[in-house]
Amino acid sequence: MSTSLSYGFYVSSNTTVEIMYRAKETYHLTVNNGTGSGNYKERQTVSITANSGDFSHWTYSNLYSIGDTTSSTTTVKLGRSDGVVTANYNMREITIVINTGTSTYNVIDGNSINIDSGTAPNTYEFDHWVVTSGDATIANAYLSLTRVTAHTQDSTIEALYKPIPNFTVTMQDGYVWDGSNWVTSATLLRNATNAIKMKPAPTGKQFLQWEVYENGVLQTDANDILEPLAEQTTLRNLLRNITIKATYYTPDPTVTYTLSIERKDGTIEQNNYAVGTNIPIYASTPNTGYEFYKWIGDVAYITGGIYYEDSAVLMPARNIQIEETYVPEGYIPKYDITMYNNYGKVCYETEEENPETHEIEIVEHWVSSWSFEEGSIVKIKAEGWGNEYEFNFWKAYERLLDQNGQELPTIIDDTTASQTTLTVPPTNVTVEPNIGLKATKPVIVNGGGTNANYYAGARADIYFGYDNSSNDVHYQFLRWTTGSNSEVQVQDLELYDGGMFSVTTPGTAVAPQYIKMTNPVKTIEVTATYKTLYRLSLTNGTIDTTSTTKEYYESGTTVAISADPAPNGMRFQYWTGDTTRVTNIYDPTTTVTTTTGTTTLTAIYSTDTERNNIGYTTSSLKTSNTVSNSNITMISGSIEVGTIITDSNGHIYSITATNSSESTIYRLTKITQGGNVYG
Repeated sequence: MSTSLSYGFYVSSNTTVEIMYRAKETYHLTVNNGTGSGNYKERQTVSITANSGDFSHWTYSNLYSIGDTTSSTTTVKLGRSDGVVTANYNMREITIVINTGTSTYNVIDGNSINIDSGTAPNTYEFDHWVVTSGDATIANAYLSLTRVTAHTQDSTIEALYKPIPNFTVTMQDGYVWDGSNWVTSATLLRNATNAIKMKPAPTGKQFLQWEVYENGVLQTDANDILEPLAEQTTLRNLLRNITIKATYYTPDPTVTYTLSIERKDGTIEQNNYAVGTNIPIYASTPNTGYEFYKWIGDVAYITGGIYYEDSAVLMPARNIQIEETYVPEGYIPKYDITMYNNYGKVCYETEEENPETHEIEIVEHWVSSWSFEEGSIVKIKAEGWGNEYEFNFWKAYERLLDQNGQELPTIIDDTTASQTTLTVPPTNVTVEPNIGLKATKPVIVNGGGTNANYYAGARADIYFGYDNSSNDVHYQFLRWTTGSNSEVQVQDLELYDGGMFSVTTPGTAVAPQYIKMTNPVKTIEVTATYKTLYRLSLTNGTIDTTSTTKEYYESGTTVAISADPAPNGMRFQYWTGDTTRVTNIYDPTTTVTTTTGTTTLTAIYSTDTERNNIGYTTSSLKTSNTVSNSNITMISGSIEVGTIITDSNGHIYSITATNSSESTIYRLTKITQGGNVYG
């Protein structure tokens, strides 16, 4: 006939009406950005709560009903399908301005995002980040890849860049490649290794070598050109303004210049050679206890290496002089090892006497720069970065070449270890420890804790976020389960201080379970399952199972209650308060079905005289749920809950609630006329 809970119809003969019932079905509720997800009966009242943050409103689909959509804690009911409800937040707009464009991200206050300065403008390099508006904070403003955290305001963060230092290369009788053309002068960026080549040699002349000048002064020990004797070669790392000159000579044996060699005893040997002659040179036999060190003087024309006793000179079109030098046997030259940033340290050692034991001990000193003997092995380490960062690798800042222009092998023993050793090369060198942000993934706690991103090994707090401080609602924790987005099963989580995570321990904000983020990092999502319990409170009565006047129950729980024994001379009359879910308000031993929110009941007693509350009204109450107290004429007793009245149609009513002006009534009778039943 109908699926409605109430239905009216006419009958003209005996009629049997059968009421059919079905079991309520179970469906799944998904709560995004909040707690309360689970399987529930259709139309079961479910409490949901948004995660912490600047909450805005709930959006939803496939629900039977929802309470206050602007409250972070509300209630919902499922219909006959799965439902979804999502907590929305007043997000913070974080605008990132970099060279390649502007991006805006919506971030919950307290959460962080990674930012990258990207590609710098041409001829520029990253300098630092600056917050141009708002109150966002930057983890490390001087790292191109870092993290920014949103707070209470929309914010704009801008990457600032600075020009890469540049230097001018001026060519004489030669060209330098500026990236597009061969030119005679170019302004190039620091560390440039552009190609250079000679102009065609004048008629009758041949290329001799390249000469380097700074401020008009010939640099006889210059190291600015990779191969000084090659007609076409490249710059080494450009670090100053220089003039490079291609020199030529005329193959004429009759035109000679003087090569002077100063020996160890101060004598000078002089010989004349034609330009372009490749002249072997030999160092003297060292004195006892000494050894040859290197050639000095006009060494730009030495072709065989300045550190070799037997070398060679390519004679230029001018007089030159070189000198042999010696050092005590075992002498080793020193070179500077300098750290590029404050994260790097290099160690030198000293022998010091222990003031207590008077023994000689080796003491380490970690500094940012020190001079070491060539070939020695020294310790280096990277340290001092924040917990969110990690060491990546070591790199040498310069292009490492030996005195003969040959590429040096790696000087760092293990470039991936934050503490390792370095073999000192035959040149000063700057070493950089590269530091970057650690990879992170989120720890999502549905039902407590704080959602955030964590790096490997970091400590995250897990605790059940609903306490029982409220007098009206209590929460009964059941267990932790694995969230749908988790890459780790909840039972496999490790505690920060050792041991395994307990799925049955709720934890608190003061005493949480501290878990350790996995290595490598993985998304972790845990969900608290729990019961929401609502207060049942009795006055002049007790709860049968506990003999107490107050307990907490899930919505929909049927609880047996009993009124206290009546005082002398009185009898129980009825229950008052939240009586709509009481089975029989006139029964001192009855049951009440709890609902969402508190249920408060009071047992009322009266004398026999007081119980005879009978009255009538001359009005028809057939279509009314209330009656004005002024329209009731009392035969005996007074107007109160339980008072019996009749109306002009002969219907009998019971007053179920009353105040100073009107009473709520419930009709107890029906009228049959002509075989028809009228409600």
